[in-house]
Amino acid sequence: MLNERGPIRASTTRNLIMTKLFVATLAAASLLTLKPSSTLADGTNNLRIYTAMEVEYPTEIGKSYILQGAVGLTNWVDIGKPVLGNGQTVDRVFSTKDGSVDFASYRLLIAPGPTNGFAPWLLDGIQLQMDDSTSSSVVHFLTSTNGQDVYLSGNDDFSFHYSRTTAHEGQVERSYSPARRDTVSYNFTAAGSGSWVREEFEQNVLKNRKIGSFHYLSYDTNNVGTNLLPVITATLPPAPPNSLTGLVCYTFTGPSPDKYQFDVGTSGVATPGSSSGEVETTSTGNIFTYSYSVISSNTASLTINFGYYGIGGDKQEYDLTFNDGSNALFTRRIYRLGSLFTTDNGVFTQNAVLPSTSTGNTNSVPTVAPTNPVGFTYTMNYSSTPPRLVFKNSVGGIQFDDSAPSDFTYTYAAAGTDTFHIVVTFKPGKWDEYDLTFTTGATGSIVVRRYEKSALKRTDAGSFSVAATGN
Repeated sequence: MLNERGPIRASTTRNLIMTKLFVATLAAASLLTLKPSSTLADGTNNLRIYTAMEVEYPTEIGKSYILQGAVGLTNWVDIGKPVLGNGQTVDRVFSTKDGSVDFASYRLLIAPGPTNGFAPWLLDGIQLQMDDSTSSSVVHFLTSTNGQDVYLSGNDDFSFHYSRTTAHEGQVERSYSPARRDTVSYNFTAAGSGSWVREEFEQNVLKNRKIGSFHYLSYDTNNVGTNLLPVITATLPPAPPNSLTGLVCYTFTGPSPDKYQFDVGTSGVATPGSSSGEVETTSTGNIFTYSYSVISSNTASLTINFGYYGIGGDKQEYDLTFNDGSNALFTRRIYRLGSLFTTDNGVFTQNAVLPSTSTGNTNSVPTVAPTNPVGFTYTMNYSSTPPRLVFKNSVGGIQFDDSAPSDFTYTYAAAGTDTFHIVVTFKPGKWDEYDLTFTTGATGSIVVRRYEKSALKRTDAGSFSVAATGN
C-alpha cells in the first residue's frame, strides 16, 4: 500500500519542496574598527554561506512519509528518517552542505504507518496519571488540541500538539502561555502505560527536566495503542482459503467474537459480538461488501466495507497470517468517515470458539517468569479473599473471588527484567492494573490499581503466585 508523490523536479517544485538560501548580512571587514592588538583571522574572512532544502507537505494520521531523491528517475535514496502523519503540515529543512541531499529529482513515498506498537495515533479523551511528586499529576487531553493539568484546587489549561514518533513513542508539545511551555516524550512499554521525560521552558529557557512513569486512567477506543499478537496452535497446513464465498468466519479480540457470513464473492452479513462497538441496523445483522486476495502461501488480505454510517462509512482492512487453513492472526485497521479510527489485533477463524493456544508452558509450577499467561492461574494476595485470574486464551479469562465469576479481556506485556504489566478489563470503565515483580518463576510482589467508572478507586500491594490451571 505504498503511494508515491513524485517524481518532482527540484527546479520546478513550489509547494512541496523549496530551496532557500540563508543570507547573512555582514559589514565589510574594512569598515570594522579594531584595536591595534586585535586581529581578524589575519585578514581572512571565514564566513561561509550554504544553501538548504526545505520540504513541506500535508500528512494524514495512520500513514508514514519518507522523502526520497535520485539523480535520474531510478535508484531512489531515502532522505532523513520516516515521519508518522499527525494530520498537520510537516516542514523539514535539510542541509545541502555535504551534497548528501543534492539530487535532480525528488518524491514523497507514502505507506501505512506501524500497526504493531503501543503508542497511539491520537490522545483525544485520554486521562492519565503522571507518577511524579507534583500536585499536577493527572493530565486530561480533552480534545485533539486542548487539555488540562488537574490540581486539587483547580485546573491549569493548555493547548497541545501531539505526534506519534515511532511504534512505541510519542511526543506532546504543550503551551500554557506565551512565556511557559513544555515538551513531554512518552515511551510506551505496554498498552496505556510506560515512562515519560518532561522538559519545562520559561521565556524559551529550559528550567527543569523531569522523568517518571505513567498509566492511563481513562481512554477512548481509538487511543490505547495496539496489543501484542496472540499465538494459536497450527493443526493444518498454513494455506489460506482460495475464496471466502460460503464461509462463516469469526474475529476474536475478546471473549465474544464478531460473526462474518460471506454469502457470495463480494458481499455478506456481519453480526457483532456482545462486546463490539458496531451498530446494527436490523435484527439480521449488517450488510457489507468485501474484497479478498491470497498474497502468499500463508498470508491474505481482506477489506470489508459497511454502508450504514452513510457516505464514507466504516472500512476494515485485515492483514491475515494463517497458522493453518482455518485460523489466522490478524492486524486490523478500522477507518471511520474516511480517517483511521483504531488499529487492533486478534484471531480470524472459522471456529465459533477461540482456537487452542500454544502456551509454551510445560511445568505445573513455572521455573521462570511466564512470558505468556495462558494455561496458568495467578492468585493475587492483596485482600482477605485473593482473586484468582484464570487465563483461558490469548485474549480472555475468568476471575474468581468472593462474588460470581467474571469474564475479562486482558493485555500482558513485559515491562522490564522479570517485571510484567497486566491490564484486566471487565467492562467499559471497569478494569484492574497489575504490576508484577517476579522473585522466582512462580512468586513475587504486586501493586494493583482498581478502576471503576473510569476513575481510580484504590491502590493495593501484596504478593502473588502462579500455577498451572487445575493444579
